[in-house]
Amino acid sequence: MKQYLIGESGGTKTDWCFIDKCKTKTYFTRKSYHPLNCTQEFLDKEKQFWQSHAYMMEADVHFFGSGCFREKGSEKLLLFLKGIGLKKINILSDLHAAGRASFWDDDGTVAILGTGSVLFNWHNCEVQEIIGGKGFIKGDEGSGFYFGKLIYEAYVKGMLSSEQQKVMNSFIVWNEFDQSFSNQTHKTLFSELSFKLKDFRILFHEFHVKNILAFCDAHLIPQRHSDFVTVVGSYGFHHQRVVKQVFANYDVNVNAFIERPIERIVEQTVLFND
Repeated sequence: MKQYLIGESGGTKTDWCFIDKCKTKTYFTRKSYHPLNCTQEFLDKEKQFWQSHAYMMEADVHFFGSGCFREKGSEKLLLFLKGIGLKKINILSDLHAAGRASFWDDDGTVAILGTGSVLFNWHNCEVQEIIGGKGFIKGDEGSGFYFGKLIYEAYVKGMLSSEQQKVMNSFIVWNEFDQSFSNQTHKTLFSELSFKLKDFRILFHEFHVKNILAFCDAHLIPQRHSDFVTVVGSYGFHHQRVVKQVFANYDVNVNAFIERPIERIVEQTVLFND
């Protein structure tokens, strides 16, 4: 068996797995390799890491990245990976990762509810009929970011209950949020809120419902794809009950939840490359 290096990058981090000739899998995480992050400074930092893991750099690289669906993004990422020192590189988008993890070579519909949100058809091993994917500035309903945005807006308008406010104050320094809008770091702060509040799902249930409803209104109503979807992404995975309940109101059933596409892609790589 060949050696493989599988990378799957979203807007906040990149999950990697190195598969050696004995099929031993080594998982690790780096910062997001989104093309917008691929600066010379970032390249220099990543070179140091990869040089200390030189034994991985001869592997066949299969990279699935956010921002790589368009040719311009994938070309920029290819130059970045070559600059690191990786050689045998194949690049596809994070949508392809979600489609492969969900259906492999079967057809179906995928809803991504994670750092970002999008709905698409997976047909003949290709991404088709995309709805959403506009980014956090224009939308991202149903994402971890959008949940954080809803919480922040409720705080600003004084609409949080006293109990909700107490919990939020124990996790959040609110002036950091106010300052973050001037330097565009609020995306990360908002996205992290759903994770920080994971033990308070019941207390903030209404906001999770609003978030998923917003996704359905923006994605399911304009163009019905299927009565069954696979949900991919950490936000959807950790709030399965709410997702199922809201989707059912739109006559859509969830047939599976996948938190991290890379795990299924790694298993597929091992299975089909013996």
